[in-house]
Amino acid sequence: MINRSLHVRGDEAAIPGKAARWAAERGRIAAARCGGGGGGGGGGGVAMAFLAPLKLEKYAAAFDAEGAGSLTDLAGYTVDDLMSDFGMKRIHANNLKKAVDAAAQSASDVELASEESKAAEEAKAAADAKAAAEAKSAAEAKAAAEAKAAVAEAKAAEEAKAAAHTKAAEESQWAGVSPAVKAIALEHSAPLKVTLAGREGKWDGFMGPYELSAEPAHGYPCYSKRAAGGATHWLYRLSGSGQWMVAPDDFNIAKNLGGICSARAAALPTEAGLAWTYANNGFHDDPKMTCTEDERRGEAQSGAEKGA
Repeated sequence: MINRSLHVRGDEAAIPGKAARWAAERGRIAAARCGGGGGGGGGGGVAMAFLAPLKLEKYAAAFDAEGAGSLTDLAGYTVDDLMSDFGMKRIHANNLKKAVDAAAQSASDVELASEESKAAEEAKAAADAKAAAEAKSAAEAKAAAEAKAAVAEAKAAEEAKAAAHTKAAEESQWAGVSPAVKAIALEHSAPLKVTLAGREGKWDGFMGPYELSAEPAHGYPCYSKRAAGGATHWLYRLSGSGQWMVAPDDFNIAKNLGGICSARAAALPTEAGLAWTYANNGFHDDPKMTCTEDERRGEAQSGAEKGA
């Protein structure tokens, strides 16, 4: 800001020596305002740069003397200040004041534009950061979903493979067994084959291997064995007592008759600890007789093991 205090005050003029100095200063300023005393305006100072476009060159020396380097240095001046401090005519002071205000407004506009540009850049940076974060989150969510789907797909494939293997194993286990026999074996956890052994003497012909029949007897498994001469022996469960009986033919099944009988009721003839008797004018114990499993398959085996 230009020094605007170069005015002689009354009390200073009364001080010896100061009046002379102020008089000399006023003379210098006046000479500058008049173009160096020659009345020719102009001057090559800094002020010429902003005064020449306004055709106010003649005041350049006065502004240079006050140190005015640009229009912005005059921002605080009024028209009256310009007239009194620089000896300008009012019309010239008005023109310069307009230029000063325009320069100030331009500087303000530039500053505002700079602030708006900075705000826009910050907003764009924030938007870009948000978009990047959202894109990253979306990518991570997609990757997680794909990984989860891959795990589920792999699990489903393993389960399907295991199911197919189980099915194939089951089919292989029951190969050669009729659906009816398989159904009975699974329902009762019954072995496909059993063997009666240990009887000597009467009814020893009932000894040997028996196979599970496709036709149950009294709602329970029934086993048959081909005997010599083409006859068929039957191992079945009695309808009343639940004991197991061996008959020489199927006609005796309905009558609950036979020559060998278990000593007590049992779900299967191969039940552990089951004792046997034989008929000879009544039934007699035979501790040597046994009935054992020869073959189980599939779930029938696991069911029997659970029952044991």
